[in-house]
This record gives sequence, C-alpha cells and structure tokens, in this order.
Amino acid sequence: EQARELVGDYDAALHQALEETSPLYEVDNGLFWVSNFEIAAPMEFHHFLTALGHGSGQRRTLDRAHTSPKAVEQIVAEAEEALISSDSSMEPARRAGELVYNKWLQALSMPVKAVVANALMSHGLMVSVDVYQSDKLLPDYINSP
Repeated sequence: EQARELVGDYDAALHQALEETSPLYEVDNGLFWVSNFEIAAPMEFHHFLTALGHGSGQRRTLDRAHTSPKAVEQIVAEAEEALISSDSSMEPARRAGELVYNKWLQALSMPVKAVVANALMSHGLMVSVDVYQSDKLLPDYINSP
C-alpha cells in the first residue's frame, strides 16, 4: 500500500522532460540548471528571476541582450552575495529560490517512482499506469562481459 502511495503522483511527462535535459549538462552547466528549473517549477522560477530584479524594474540586474562572460561572473557573484546577506529586500528571492529547489527535488523522484511503479505492475500489485521508459542514458549491463 505504501509503495502505491509513493508512486501515486508519478508524472511521466515530467520524467521525460527532465531526462531530455540531461545532455545539456555536458554542453553548459548553467543551461542544464535553467532548463531543469523551468521544467520542474516554471512559475516559481520566473518569480525567482523577477525577485532578483531581472525584468522587474528594480535594476538589480541589467537588461541587456548580450553580456560578456566576465560580466556574467560578476553579476552572479553580486546576486549570490545579496542572497546570503541579511538584506531584507532579497527575502522574496530567497523564498522563491527555496520553492524552486524544493519542487525540483520532488521532480527528481520521478525516475525512482517509475522503477517502483514498473516493479509493482510486473508483480500484479498495481493496475497499469503510464510510465516513461528510456534506457538510453543507462549502461547496458545485460550485454556487458
């Protein structure tokens, strides 16, 4: 019964969308994280960016079409410093960031829930549910020497 409750909120579309961002990790670490947060917590992530000042008129971040890599490092460092400071104006960004991260952590449970759901279904302990199947990122242990 507890295992069925565990997989009760499994979301195959979310599982697939998150897995499809995995190659981005090899391309650009920042792109990977942005994509994951946009998938797992789109509204909360938008609120986080707005609370940081991006596009909000608060001008904590500059509105530019292009920023040099060196300037990006400085902007990120300033935002990080502001977030860990006691500046009360950053409290909305802190709360939004926590919501984003918590929702992302919950979303990361989807692959495990898929495995549990498949095990329950294969043993006749649960009626069939739509489970995303992809082994493309897993090693092939069956055919290995």
